[in-house]
Amino acid sequence: MTLFSKTSTGPSQRQLKVGEQIRHIISEILTRSDFHSSVLAKAHVCIGEVRMSPDLRHGRAYVTSIMGENMTEATKVLNENEYQIRKVLSKELTMKFLPRIRFVEDESFYEANKINSILVSTHVSQDIEEPTVTPPLAAD
Repeated sequence: MTLFSKTSTGPSQRQLKVGEQIRHIISEILTRSDFHSSVLAKAHVCIGEVRMSPDLRHGRAYVTSIMGENMTEATKVLNENEYQIRKVLSKELTMKFLPRIRFVEDESFYEANKINSILVSTHVSQDIEEPTVTPPLAAD
């Protein structure tokens, strides 16, 4: 499953719009707690992005945890409850085909934190700081 069509470099406006609608609906489902899971309650998950395939039949929902733990278990629970999530999506969306959603861990926050910690480290911060240049002495 490719997320972008082979002729374009990025997602179409329709892919972006449908992905955002699905993200919004899934976020509401998690907020309302339409299905109860102790793992999801502990993890405090949020949906960062939903990327749709060009034919809009498949999507990937990128999940992150506010607490930063239990992500593997949380994505497993969400994937196990995909049928119930699709039932709610079918009531909210008007589409020819209801997309299948696969939940995956969103690692962009972890990558951003790793890059930030590298930039803050002493080895890199000394290279980032502007060097102090002393003006040359004037010759008399």
